[in-house]
Amino acid sequence: GFVPGKRQRHFMEVGGGARCFELSVARKHGVAGMQPNFIVLSRDITERTRAEQQVRQLAYFDVLTGLPNRGNFLEVAPQLIEQSSALNGFGAVLMIDIDNLKLINDHWGHQCGDAVLKHVASRIRHAVGPQHVVARFGGDELVVVLSRLGTEFDQARNTAERICQRILREISAPMSFASREHYVSASIGVAFFDSSKKSVDEIVSGADSAMFHAK
Repeated sequence: GFVPGKRQRHFMEVGGGARCFELSVARKHGVAGMQPNFIVLSRDITERTRAEQQVRQLAYFDVLTGLPNRGNFLEVAPQLIEQSSALNGFGAVLMIDIDNLKLINDHWGHQCGDAVLKHVASRIRHAVGPQHVVARFGGDELVVVLSRLGTEFDQARNTAERICQRILREISAPMSFASREHYVSASIGVAFFDSSKKSVDEIVSGADSAMFHAK
């Protein structure tokens, strides 16, 4: 329904394509005792809406992989961690570094390096499933928030270890593009969190340190 005095956006199919219209509704005062009349103004804002979506995509998502970017991750991570801790005890942040991506860029070119990064990002998403969040933290680093790993630390650790092994298996499988097969590996650092109210910076820093130790 329309709400007088408020602007509302509505989507509708026009000519086989979706269009977005902004509707402004104003009450028209009439004769006492008569049903009120309304004036409705409609404006096609499809292109403006698309531009807004593109700006948001560029601001919050990595152009190459389509994953949430560092800024997006740091914005939503506190809520993810708080929800996971409140609902089911332990969770974990994984920091994943693609080994020797610089050598791939230097030897095969940045286009090949970008293709490797896209493949790895896709495989990580497949390995962890839609219930966990994957983001590109920057460069050759990706970060994962594993939620609801269990109320006991041993259970959470075992679950996280299985997921890490699955990620490494997915990444190690050969990647075929540019008429070649490419093999890559990765290093993973893990930092667990619970309801102890650690900051996101502390948790990410712990995962980062563990990742460098793994390398």
